[in-house]
Amino acid sequence: LGRMPLEDVPEWLAKREAALLAHATLGQLKRDLDDELHAAARTRSAIVSSLATVGKASAESEDLATLTARVTAYIGAADTARTRKDELAQLVVKSERALAAAKAAAMTITEVFQEWQSQWIAALDAAGLGAASATFAEAEGAVELENTVATSLKDADELRRSRIDAMKSDLGKLEDGARRLATMVAPKLLDLGDWSAVSLQLAQQLREALASEQRAKDAEENVARAESDKAEAELKVQAAGARLKPLLDLAGAASVADAMPVIVRSDRSRALRFEIAESTDALLRDGDGLSSEAIKAEIAEYAPAEVIGLHENAKADSQELSERVNLLIQRRVAAEQAFSAIAGQANGAIAEAKRQEALATMGEVAEQYLEVATAGKLLKWAIDRYRDKKQAPMLLRASAIFATLTLGSFSNLVVDYEQEVPALSAKRSSGQVVEVSGLSEGTRDQLFMALRIAAIELQLESTKALPFVADDLFINFDDERARTPAGVHERGSII
Repeated sequence: LGRMPLEDVPEWLAKREAALLAHATLGQLKRDLDDELHAAARTRSAIVSSLATVGKASAESEDLATLTARVTAYIGAADTARTRKDELAQLVVKSERALAAAKAAAMTITEVFQEWQSQWIAALDAAGLGAASATFAEAEGAVELENTVATSLKDADELRRSRIDAMKSDLGKLEDGARRLATMVAPKLLDLGDWSAVSLQLAQQLREALASEQRAKDAEENVARAESDKAEAELKVQAAGARLKPLLDLAGAASVADAMPVIVRSDRSRALRFEIAESTDALLRDGDGLSSEAIKAEIAEYAPAEVIGLHENAKADSQELSERVNLLIQRRVAAEQAFSAIAGQANGAIAEAKRQEALATMGEVAEQYLEVATAGKLLKWAIDRYRDKKQAPMLLRASAIFATLTLGSFSNLVVDYEQEVPALSAKRSSGQVVEVSGLSEGTRDQLFMALRIAAIELQLESTKALPFVADDLFINFDDERARTPAGVHERGSII
């Protein structure tokens, strides 16, 4: 403590107390450990001595844990053996009791058998089978045979009383019934004398009569159905006549046969209007953006038949020029190959002259091709403009309605006649043509609505107006376009 600062003395004293306490605890633990080791040694000696007593010798190297495991296993085996011994002892007691009961039952059964045997011998003697039945099996067979014979005789007598007599009685009643029935229905059958044959023939006649009755019922049902079908057909004819009468009155015909020429003329007129509409659409579509008035001014001096002829001639000239160009190209390739073959020889000048001549010819042909191609383009444009101008009233009205419904996004509807099957398309205000498949779902609904309204208006021009009911018309319209249908029809009769 000489050099330790005074303020560190309390901490040193605390550590000193802790060290002294730890030293004392260590000493106590060492003493406890020695006691435990001595106890383990004594226990091991006791276990080794016990194992040696029961004939289980142990090695000096085995530790206490190994010996404890051996003792535990031995004790478990001993307990199992003791339990098995107790079970076997209980089983022996039960077996002795069962044996005594079985012996008593055997004695009782022996007494019963001797009594039954005495009664059996007495019964055989009483039945006169004592001498014929030397053994029990023979006697039992004889008794069984006698019982069988008695049963058969009883059954035969019962059969005679219950069935044969009853059958004879039924046959008598059947003969009486057949005689009475034959007397009433077929007296000729009385001469047969065999009432079974009479019954069979009467049964056959009954089946034939029943079949005839069924056929008659079926025929009556068929007649009733035919009369019902006839009445229904007459009603349908009357309804069809009522529906056709306004049409016949409109056509000025007294019957359907008289109206057939009018129907043929109507179909022909509708086909001609459709062809005119197609021609007008194609003319406007290929008009290079010109108005119908400008196209009309350009083609006014030509009759439609002459325009079609000029178009066909232009197509033929264009095809001929294409063939000539291909032929000249082939000649040029052959000339170039020939020029390469001569490789600067004296024939080179001749080949060059032929090449120049071919080039001059190609130039002329190219000029002719350009003229014909330009003429064909102009002719196609004129035809398309003519089609657009002369298009069907329904398409014109549908175009106007569609332009209103789309707020001017699309100007009109056009028909593409260049495809194998003419297809309807919508033209934007910018001139771009969009197919129906390229339109949005809402715009397609507006297109179909415009076509339906135009068709209804066209129908109203020739027939009486009827109520028009629609559901969810504006389900795919946006807010702005949904407000436009109120002004689609100027008379307000559609929407």
